[in-house]
Amino acid sequence: MAKLGLFKSFGFGIGSALVAMAVYPLIASAAKPLMKSVIKGGLGLKDQMKHAYAESREQFEDLVAEVKEEMEEK
Repeated sequence: MAKLGLFKSFGFGIGSALVAMAVYPLIASAAKPLMKSVIKGGLGLKDQMKHAYAESREQFEDLVAEVKEEMEEK
């Protein structure tokens, strides 16, 4: 009886592998455009973050310069 369960499990595993091999190319070709758009969005976000960081840093440096100037006047 245990052998029958083993054969069923083995058969199920082989069948699943065959189905996966047949379906994978379809899924991969459908997912490629989606992944490309996700990557493009990520790269765009990265550029926006770099720009925002540069602006924030410049404003902070300006503020520090103003404080130093005020301290020197006193």
